[in-house]
Amino acid sequence: MKVAPYGILALVANMVASMGFDMLREIGRFILSQYLALFLLLVFLYPTLIRYLGKLNPLRFYRNIAPAMLVAASTTSSGATLPVSMGVAQESLGAPEKVWGFTLPFGATVNMDGMAACIGCIAVFSCNLYHRPITAGLMFQFMFVGLALSIGTAGIKGGGIVMSTILLQTIGLPTVIIIPILTSIWPVLDIGNTCCNVTGDLVGTTIIASRFGMIDEKTFNNNNAHVRSNQ
Repeated sequence: MKVAPYGILALVANMVASMGFDMLREIGRFILSQYLALFLLLVFLYPTLIRYLGKLNPLRFYRNIAPAMLVAASTTSSGATLPVSMGVAQESLGAPEKVWGFTLPFGATVNMDGMAACIGCIAVFSCNLYHRPITAGLMFQFMFVGLALSIGTAGIKGGGIVMSTILLQTIGLPTVIIIPILTSIWPVLDIGNTCCNVTGDLVGTTIIASRFGMIDEKTFNNNNAHVRSNQ
């Protein structure tokens, strides 16, 4: 484990030296595409769901879950963030334990919105790298495989790299070049992925509690609720 980073560095250095600027450009486009997808989820999809399905204020929602998002971004692990998410759901969102006691552990296991978006970007990046045409059938395959693999991804640091290997084998692309690249940039990707995963869990929890009339709106709208969740 101690020697692995040096081996990965050597692989990446060899690839950059052999492929040059084109490789770096593709990697940059890949990272930007991934964060654009996460931005659309966080800024458009989630607030829309909170507003129209949960009948709640999206800005207040993000203010309340900020501690969980911060821990998710710093640990890059949905499992490690789970205790904080539970505290946020109880003390900041006003959701009862009978709701978050099921949705949050279940969501930390199978609800990987950020990883699902990442799988699609990895597939397109890999095809571009090997100059493989992206057809309509291949895009459908990306969506199906991305959904299945995101559900099976473990909520631990670096769990998506294993699933990326399965993805590449499924679509018939070699892993020799792409996996070292993903390993080297995964810490950058995992920050956004985990933050989006945890946010999606809390969005689902809030909507379910609100739709069943079990959310405490006084707690949800309390300006100091997020302070108590940190204590």
